[in-house]
Amino acid sequence: MRKGYTLTSFLLSLLCALLLLPLLVSSFKAAAVLPFHYRENGDEIALRQMRRILAVSYERECRGSELCFRYQGEEYRFYEVNQRLVLSPGTQIFLEEVEKVFFFTQEGALILHYERGKDSYERVLCAERGIHLESLPECDAGDDGGDDAASAASAELSADPD
Repeated sequence: MRKGYTLTSFLLSLLCALLLLPLLVSSFKAAAVLPFHYRENGDEIALRQMRRILAVSYERECRGSELCFRYQGEEYRFYEVNQRLVLSPGTQIFLEEVEKVFFFTQEGALILHYERGKDSYERVLCAERGIHLESLPECDAGDDGGDDAASAASAELSADPD
């Protein structure tokens, strides 16, 4: 019995490698796109969490780069520190690498404006009681109009008799 590879075993290993090559290339393509969508997906998750908190909060007050409100009987606030949007008390980070953040109300909607690099974003966080989010004007930059959490919060707020 001879030791080493024969031509057939070499061709067989080459065939296996060539069959796995498209799988390897497609995984590298998917991995190359991942970092570009990571920040957007993280922002959407954070914004949905903010909407859920604000949907059941009350006594909201916008103070430029700070949003103060009452939630579960305690005072909370969103504010920007070290290029992060933070909820306190505590230090729960919602958005990272933001250069400028401010909150404002427009036609009954509470809106978050933030800038990251050259891009600026405006997102509707919640509506005042009795106002449906669908009846509000759309934001210019990146409004996600069909947000299920915001729609649910709007329906919950409008159903509340208070």
